[in-house]
Amino acid sequence: MATTTGVVRQVSWSGSTVCFLIGPSRESVEIFFIKFESTDSDWVRGFKKSMANMLTEAQDAGFLVTVGHPSTSGMVTSTAMGAHGIRKNVATIPQAERNRLRDAILELDNRNYPDGVSKWKKQDDIHQVTHVHNGASFVTWHRELCNRLEALLREVDPTLSLHYWDWTTDPRNSPDGKGGMVNLFSTNFMGSATGNAGPPMNALFPPTITRNVNNGNPGPPSISSDAAIIATGAGSPIDDQWRLFRIALEGNHNTVHTYIGGNIGAQHSAFEDPFVYLLHSNLDRIWAMWQRVPGREWRLDPNQVYGSEDTDSRITETLEPWDGGSGLRPWAPPDNQQVVKNSKHASVVTPPWYDT
Repeated sequence: MATTTGVVRQVSWSGSTVCFLIGPSRESVEIFFIKFESTDSDWVRGFKKSMANMLTEAQDAGFLVTVGHPSTSGMVTSTAMGAHGIRKNVATIPQAERNRLRDAILELDNRNYPDGVSKWKKQDDIHQVTHVHNGASFVTWHRELCNRLEALLREVDPTLSLHYWDWTTDPRNSPDGKGGMVNLFSTNFMGSATGNAGPPMNALFPPTITRNVNNGNPGPPSISSDAAIIATGAGSPIDDQWRLFRIALEGNHNTVHTYIGGNIGAQHSAFEDPFVYLLHSNLDRIWAMWQRVPGREWRLDPNQVYGSEDTDSRITETLEPWDGGSGLRPWAPPDNQQVVKNSKHASVVTPPWYDT
């Protein structure tokens, strides 16, 4: 992508402004999305497609891109997004990027919190002390979990995003987007699909991660399509749509956990296996797609998105363990790194960017 350093490019459409700042000190592009004033869904769809193409060109050309997200209040929240900040189907990214994602996960087990626990092992500790399932905050809490893991990965490699596994495909034989197939369960990436995961994941805590993908049989999980999940409850009153959608989403998610088996097949060990994050990034992607259905902009509003569950205690209570209430360090004393927010916080409601 041909650019000139030190130049701000500003373009306005339908009362909206998008700024492109080409960094003078290194090959980088900063992109700030200002909240659209236009409700022209055809235009917005066209813009998103053009933007996705531009970001892909920037990545392919080696640019580091920083993206500013619009919050529901219209304020811009800048986030160092690396690569281009878009979470992609992990089967379609280059092997070199899968390698970097793998290596960053492994490196987290070498970096500790103040209590001496590695940043990787802490993810399982987080899940152990909370277990947010079967309720209004299941999807929202796991978005926060994924966002935090992505931030940790970027401490290792600022150009990474938390990509996802498309759970309508067999992870041992997923389309690579170029006419071929890729096995995500290999020594090049996530280790074995059956029995002990082995290298490279046996370097993590715990040293034994097990799997039993589809009981050793070929084929993807027996679940609903993305479109069917997203359409669940779409014809119901607005107050009911979130509840019906998130129940369908969690139900399909449960099936996928069982399909992978091993550590991921049980709640108390699921987050010992890093593949679970690719699974949950996909869950979050489907929620993001549901939120961005044209004509349903209220799904991006913290005060409307949860409908009849807006005042549910699980939506309004602060998110553990990051609020410090569970006693887990470093969010509890003596470190006191608490972050107090609930599922209505803009950082939870505002969806990450995906390639769909």
